[in-house]
Amino acid sequence: MDAQQLMTARIDVLFKQTETGDVETWNRAPFEAGPAFYLGVTRKKTYVKYHESLPRPLRARLESIIDETPNEHLLKAIQAFSAESTLNELHIGPVYEIPTIDSLIEGPIEITAQNKNLIQEAFPVMYEQLEAHAPVFCVIEAGIPVSICGSAYQTNDAAEADVFTNERYRGRGYAIDVIRAWAKKVQQQNRKALYAASWDNFNARTIAEKLMMKRFGIDIWMK
Repeated sequence: MDAQQLMTARIDVLFKQTETGDVETWNRAPFEAGPAFYLGVTRKKTYVKYHESLPRPLRARLESIIDETPNEHLLKAIQAFSAESTLNELHIGPVYEIPTIDSLIEGPIEITAQNKNLIQEAFPVMYEQLEAHAPVFCVIEAGIPVSICGSAYQTNDAAEADVFTNERYRGRGYAIDVIRAWAKKVQQQNRKALYAASWDNFNARTIAEKLMMKRFGIDIWMK
């Protein structure tokens, strides 16, 4: 897939959309309302999405600002949004494709319905929603689940990594190990393994660099 195809897959992974392409909800339980305004930016194309409930005058104003080089107009878009609506959240960050994982080290184990009790106390959300997040991989040290990776969002074509490591066990490479294990499983299912970060999350961007991920665009959304 090229960057444009990957961004299209990324948007489909993130959101449930109306027949006309407007955003309805995030594509995971409990299916909360998606962002009011979303930009997926690649070098060649910009993808613009609006929530179905966004007031038409504000939508028209944003549409008048955004063109094929939205970074130059992002401040104006934020100002326009803030002037007519409450800006509760602004996210800006890179999105990546995880390269093909050829081999794995020993360590991460796949969490299934048969052994999910292993993560019940340490990662209760993954435990309760295992099927929705599968595949899920975990590193267990001395009987303690310390790092986990599952699917934050997914479709039949792609999935996005959701990784968390216990603060006491960070800096040991566990996050990279579980992401690699998760990505290999996703790729074996003939799906694209995606990863996203925010510009202010240095650790997440460092993981992307260490795994030599391919950055194909930037996410921008407002709520």
